[in-house]
Amino acid sequence: MAEGESKEDYLRIIYELGGKQVKAVDIAKNLNISKPSVSEMIKKLIKARLVQAKSYGKIFLTKQGIIEAKKISHRYHTIRKFATNILKHSDDKAHEIAHKLEHHFSHESVNKLNNFIEENLPALYKIKEIEKESETPSYIS
Repeated sequence: MAEGESKEDYLRIIYELGGKQVKAVDIAKNLNISKPSVSEMIKKLIKARLVQAKSYGKIFLTKQGIIEAKKISHRYHTIRKFATNILKHSDDKAHEIAHKLEHHFSHESVNKLNNFIEENLPALYKIKEIEKESETPSYIS
């Protein structure tokens, strides 16, 4: 995984853990990595002015970090929603797909994908309802 992708993963996880007073151990657990690896990346994120770390170990997103994290989180969740609701993947598979693709989708592509989901998901649910209603009731068999 490229360092840029790794930074994005950290920002997204910190954001999803509340964005403030986040513990390194929680980041490590969510990313399934060691605490020393988290410490190393946090130093890089501090240098990039995306996070701040207090002496008692709590990590906070900066204003710029919040802006970046929101974009990353939006990309991830849009792709995951597409993989789950449109492609019908399991939650685990949708997470895997979203995690891989979130780093490669442009802002424009994510917006188009989100618009596609918003326009088509209601129609797909309506088709499911019609199919369900047209099924032969079990008492008729």
